[in-house]
Amino acid sequence: MKEVVQMLSLVNSEMSTDTKVLVNENFMKLMYICRPQDVVNKLFEQMNNKNPRVREDILNTISAMMLTFPSTDMDIDHNCLVTADFLIDPKNRVRQAALENVALSAACLGSKRLQPLYDFVTHLEHKERALGLLSAVKTRISRKILAKLNSRGLVEYGLSIPVQLEASQEAEHLEDPDTSWILQGAGALSRGEQGGNSGDSRLRTSLSFPRGQEFR
Repeated sequence: MKEVVQMLSLVNSEMSTDTKVLVNENFMKLMYICRPQDVVNKLFEQMNNKNPRVREDILNTISAMMLTFPSTDMDIDHNCLVTADFLIDPKNRVRQAALENVALSAACLGSKRLQPLYDFVTHLEHKERALGLLSAVKTRISRKILAKLNSRGLVEYGLSIPVQLEASQEAEHLEDPDTSWILQGAGALSRGEQGGNSGDSRLRTSLSFPRGQEFR
């Protein structure tokens, strides 16, 4: 499992959408065969990769898992704290993927179990002098718009950032704290996957594969 996770994590998903779909399919199958949380733990081990595309893809893979498997198959309390560390990533595409993942975690946990997350984010805000981080997280969660899977099984972000805002030099002064926080990062912003028969944004509770389907 460790070798497969490492191999899939390093595939350049930006080569084509088909490549991204195949990588995602094989991750989902691996989680179906193994314990999803075990796969997520191995994914976290790859998060120190210097390539922001890899970090973004890993976060999106975990989001796809959360949209596919029951929350009881994973340790959401632990996972959301690990993911929250990447809210302060220097690259905006990683920040956005992390915010989307945290919003999904919040939906799984419910309002009564969010205080440890808020405490950790507050700690990050003070330690890293990341002014506005807690406000960004709370704003993203309050939107009640979750990421979802499109017809090809790829994650569509719930928060859409207009192209004109990406080019703006006034990110710190935007009214929406979550959008502002993302755009204060560096690099090109990932536009996310586009829809088409993507269904609703409710967390999915089951997964099944056609019989005889194997790893590609």
